Formats: sequence, C-alpha cells, structure tokens
Amino acid sequence: MVPGPTGVKQPGLSPRTEGMRSLGAVLVLALLATGCGNVNEWDASHRYDVALPAAGISRIELAGQNGDVRANAGDVDRIEVQALLRTHSDAELDQSSVTLTRSGDTATIASKCPSRFAVFFSMADCDVDFVVTYPRTLPASFHIVNGDVTVVGAASSVDAMTTNGDIEVRGVSGDVRAQASEG
Repeated sequence: MVPGPTGVKQPGLSPRTEGMRSLGAVLVLALLATGCGNVNEWDASHRYDVALPAAGISRIELAGQNGDVRANAGDVDRIEVQALLRTHSDAELDQSSVTLTRSGDTATIASKCPSRFAVFFSMADCDVDFVVTYPRTLPASFHIVNGDVTVVGAASSVDAMTTNGDIEVRGVSGDVRAQASEG
C-alpha cells in the first residue's frame, strides 16, 4: 500500500515499480524507433550479379548477416555470386553493397549495410540472400548470422557456420565442418 494524498494507505505501485515500468516503456520505444519493430519490412532492393575467374584462387570466404547462403559447387572455372539485397529505404540501399574481391589467392564475398543503433548494440539493417556458384575443388568458408547455409556438390573442404539458422550439406565429398547455434 502506498500513502495517498490524505495520508491513508491506498492500493498502488511502489516508486521502484513505477520506475521499472517507466524504464520498460522507454526501452520498447527505443527498439521501435531503431527499426526493431519492423525488421522484416523491406521497401527497397537491388539484385547483384558479380563474377571472378577462379584461376589462381585457392579459397573462397563469405561472411555476412541477415540472409541465406546457397553454395553450388560444380565443374565451373569462375566464381559467380547472385545476391538480393533488401533494405528499408532507397537511402539505405544507396549505402549498401555486395562485393566479390580477390586478395592474394582468396576470393572474398561481402555485404555492406548501414547500421541502426539499438539501446545496447548495433545491428545491420538489411537482408542479403546469396547464391554462390564455384569450382567444386576450391575449399570454401560460409559464415552467416541470422540465416541458413546450404552447400551442394563440393569436392573440397567446407566450413559452414550460422547463428540463428540451419545448415544443410549435400553431395560433399571433402571434409565438412558445420556449426549451428540456435538453429
């Protein structure tokens, strides 16, 4: 019971409980303001088709978040990436990209997205689904957060990792390292 205006105890919330309720309301409003309330509403998108000759490449690496990866290994002589990037606005789309680059003998697939800051962390504010076609003899590493990883047909080592997703590996004759957290 909390003392009322006349000094008589009346039912109500303690000042501590009121403070916690107010803090909770502020946190909910902050999450909604940072876009956490409409995470899956994408209003702008762009399709990327990029390729790189595989000659001289000895490894493929992909690290991303918020999207799925499908990797098809086959009898090809180049690395091809098709990606669908989705954001909340054209302005965010202008700040986003998908790249396939070569550094030494490694081909790297990456996405860049603007970040929104929530109360205690930053999060990428886009979704990118990748389809990667590559020579079956190249070792490959596919790491994603908030998405699924599917690898088909590789004859070399595969390193597949996801947080908040599933991993599926089919027809792979090389060594496989698969790690899924919360999937």
